Amino acid sequence: MSAEPRTELNKLAKYKTNNMANKNYRYEAVIKLIDGPAVQYHNINTGLKKFHVFVKDKYKNEWIFWKARRITTKEIVGTFTNDTDIQIKAVRVYLSKQRNKGNSGFFVRVPFSRHNATINRNLFFSDKIIVETTDDYLVINEVIFNKAVENAIVELTAYFVEKGHKVAYGEIQISEIRIEKVLISKGKNNGTEPTVDYP
Repeated sequence: MSAEPRTELNKLAKYKTNNMANKNYRYEAVIKLIDGPAVQYHNINTGLKKFHVFVKDKYKNEWIFWKARRITTKEIVGTFTNDTDIQIKAVRVYLSKQRNKGNSGFFVRVPFSRHNATINRNLFFSDKIIVETTDDYLVINEVIFNKAVENAIVELTAYFVEKGHKVAYGEIQISEIRIEKVLISKGKNNGTEPTVDYP
């Protein structure tokens, strides 16, 4: 082997060693999965390209995107997406509804029960999170709908406690309603990947 290629190899090895030793080239990453909580990696020093291969191999089509940031400065150095179909878990809710005055969404009348009594609450859902509307039903992001129901139960509990009632955990619940789980396809998400190991 001639001296020139050997010199180039030495330079490359030195470059990699310097980058791996440099604190600015250490990263942390958060991987957003389709289901479940995000997964965090706190010390990536192998380079972003190698980590991207690891993510694709370990999480297959279960990941949506991952985000890398520099450990030292918390600067985001890249967000990389999976090449998958975008799907949203939603619910089709069959409840009476009414357009709000600002014409930006619907008040949905949701029944709750406490003992044998029914308590109706109007929950607001904006057009931004409503996937589909018909005369009979609304299709709403499942996580947002469930969160709205949880918040309504907390508010009802606080109301009764304020009025001097003792309310046990689970005493107030959503009544039986007609609801269907649906999976909404939002098209294809073109994947992206790191172009350099150490940005």
